[in-house]
Amino acid sequence: CDGRRIHDRSQITPNSNVDIVIGPYIDGEGLAVYRIIEAGSVNSSFVLGSTGSGKTILLEQLFLALRWLGIEIWYVDGQDGASSKLMKQHASWALASSDPKQIVQLYDALERVAAARNLELRVNGEMENRYTYDPARPPIITIVEECQSVFSAINPSSKNTFGMEFGELARKIRKNGMGFVAASQDLDMAQTFGGSDILRGCLQAAGNLFVMRFISSARKGMLPANCVPPETIPKHGYGCAPLAERGGALWRSYNVDAPGVDKHALVEAMPPSELDVVAATAAGVAYRRRHEQATALVDNAEQILSALRSGTPEQAESLLRTGNGKTDQHTTTRASSGTASAAGAVVPFPFTTNDTATAAGVTDRQQHVLDLLTEDTLTARQLASQCDIGLRSIQNDLRVLRETKHIRCVDEANGLYTVL
Repeated sequence: CDGRRIHDRSQITPNSNVDIVIGPYIDGEGLAVYRIIEAGSVNSSFVLGSTGSGKTILLEQLFLALRWLGIEIWYVDGQDGASSKLMKQHASWALASSDPKQIVQLYDALERVAAARNLELRVNGEMENRYTYDPARPPIITIVEECQSVFSAINPSSKNTFGMEFGELARKIRKNGMGFVAASQDLDMAQTFGGSDILRGCLQAAGNLFVMRFISSARKGMLPANCVPPETIPKHGYGCAPLAERGGALWRSYNVDAPGVDKHALVEAMPPSELDVVAATAAGVAYRRRHEQATALVDNAEQILSALRSGTPEQAESLLRTGNGKTDQHTTTRASSGTASAAGAVVPFPFTTNDTATAAGVTDRQQHVLDLLTEDTLTARQLASQCDIGLRSIQNDLRVLRETKHIRCVDEANGLYTVL
């Protein structure tokens, strides 16, 4: 904060500059940083790197820092959830698919939150038409990994690329405490940014361009003149920040994937962000049901895999082409709900789960979780083991139960939950 290392986010003073340290310059002279917050605004960034450059590990490092700051993190993966288990599992809202229908939901939610926060700026003179860091009214950062798959896709409503849509949004939301962290293996204007020079400019506007190893010589002309030749940058976490003061110097990012580092435990030890009421309400129904949707998609994937394990090559072709696992031979029964569903059946849109809601507004599985927590304080891993389901499904259920005030975390360091 303003150049001082801080150990608690309460040390962040109003209208200060906040940097996330990426790592040391390899010559030992200073630290490379991402200026995430400066007086009156939240800044976006762009990470460029080929496979093996360390791009995903850098994004996970930024994710941990954003979580520590209490920032609301939304996550979109252009590889349909295959890039980072950490971010897919722990982001406040993680799209498990780059399906345009889901991207529209997230985009619309961002647009509504921005409109609501604009109203707050208009009504509340004390805000002085700018964003001041406040964990009770947290910034919102949307991480878009493999963004070329997202920004080049077509919005089915407007017929524009999502790059065009997000570009128009990006240039208006800094003062609303909102921004993007985008990453790609390419720097093509049409593919990487969906043809939007506005989006490209907004992502780099505050100098937050991070170039890692990148071997395509065709894109060199799009990089700043003082950029280290990207094909000469070593793999595994090295890079440069050509728009920074030391743009021609190499740094190496901290390795959150090093042996002995349990990054999932680090995340679980940090209290998750909670959107303020205005923003959470403005985000809409899709935001409120985000964990339910994520669980439904995971369950659907598990059903498809189950059908693939016992099916024929012909059925496999159908499953992977259409996502529809419904066959006469292969059905599965959910023990938690007692209802049968076709193995691998596509979850209808809006998404629904196979759990039936109880009168208390929770699913059968969530009620089972509540029953277990009534008897003892338990961690997510212990609950997953006792319920015999995946850890991510339990974590989504815990988020829902926490947001609906059914449970609370009594020990943030160890992730222990109990009923209210």
